[in-house]
Amino acid sequence: MEHSRNRLKHAAFFVGLFIVLFLMIMKRQTPPYAFLHNQTLSTKSPPYFTQLTIPKPNDALSVHASVLISLPNDNLLSAYFSGTKEGARDVKISANLFDSKINRWSEAFIILTKEELSHYSHEYIKKLGNPLLFLHDNKILLFVVGVSMG
Repeated sequence: MEHSRNRLKHAAFFVGLFIVLFLMIMKRQTPPYAFLHNQTLSTKSPPYFTQLTIPKPNDALSVHASVLISLPNDNLLSAYFSGTKEGARDVKISANLFDSKINRWSEAFIILTKEELSHYSHEYIKKLGNPLLFLHDNKILLFVVGVSMG
C-alpha cells in the first residue's frame, strides 16, 4: 500500500514538473509573426498610397471574399466571387488584373463557373465561393469552395 502511494506521489511530482517546465519554455518563445514596434522604413522612397476602384462585372449585384496577389511582373491579380448574393447559384469567380505600368485595373473577367468546376472535378457543384489565389513556381493556383449540397 505504501509503495503504491509513493509511486503516485512521484508520478504527480514529475507530471507537475513537466507542466511547469513546458509552460516556462512556451512563455519564452516568441510568436512566429511578431510585430516590431518603432520599425524603421527600409526603402529610400516614402510609401505610396492611392485609391483605385476595381471594376466589378456588369451583371453582378454583389461581389465578396476578395483576394489579392502580387505577380512576378509587378502586376496584381484580384479574384472574388460575383453574383446576385453570397451563396446564390449564379455565383462565378471573377478577377481583375492591375497593370502597374499604366496604373489601371482591367475590366472584370470570369475565371471559374460552377459548371466548369463540376466538369473538372467530376462532381456535382451547386454553388461556388471564397476564392484563394496562391503563386507557386510561377503558376497561379486557385482554391475555391465548391458546395454540392445545401
